[in-house]
Amino acid sequence: MHKIQKTLISLLAFSAIVAPFSQAWANDGSDFYLTVGGGLLFGNKPGSATNTISPPAEPVEIYELSFKKPKTGGEFLAGVGYNVMDNFRLEAVFIKPWFGKSNISGTVTFRESGQRDYIEQATGKMTAKINSLQLRGYLDVFEISDMGKAYVGAGLGWAQVKAKGSINSETISESGSGKNKNNLAWFLGVGAFFNVSDGVKLAVEYNYQDFGKMKKLVYGTVGNKKSFAGHAVLAKIMFDI
Repeated sequence: MHKIQKTLISLLAFSAIVAPFSQAWANDGSDFYLTVGGGLLFGNKPGSATNTISPPAEPVEIYELSFKKPKTGGEFLAGVGYNVMDNFRLEAVFIKPWFGKSNISGTVTFRESGQRDYIEQATGKMTAKINSLQLRGYLDVFEISDMGKAYVGAGLGWAQVKAKGSINSETISESGSGKNKNNLAWFLGVGAFFNVSDGVKLAVEYNYQDFGKMKKLVYGTVGNKKSFAGHAVLAKIMFDI
């Protein structure tokens, strides 16, 4: 069974469990709701990096690396929303993305005065730990029969990014973990929600997210130009409180 199907089935089962409690807790005059969701995350290719390390004694080490597109990952989100108007709502959400491992390939060149360059093939991998808080706005654009509504969304927030990685060649074996970096995060999305029962909605959403850049790793071959961004396909549940 596909991961998206599993996510949808899990959220449908969860909605069936929380629906009675949602109806019992909901205040007729309340415009607040809770939202929980999850799905798949498809990261962009991080790009490439070139860095020169000059130790006290020669040879100088020149790293020229290419970062492959990360493997498919996942994402979890949870937050609270408020219906500002009939067709517009705001959500304050916590997002936990898991970008898949990104493989690294390239060369390490050893350069010494009066000598011919010696080049080794290098391989490695990179992963990241990311947490984000965002304020998102959603505008309903049209109704889908009497079942639900299609919407568009956008948002800004804060993300904390920390990366770790390793590089290996014939004579080099380096690994490191960068420091936490605080970034501006943003998102754009489209989706549709469907009324499951009174006070409970199930949504399916596609969005594009950018969590910003990372700091250099210890071995210095990955710089601040590497950002973590990608496409997400999510299933979400919203229930009134």
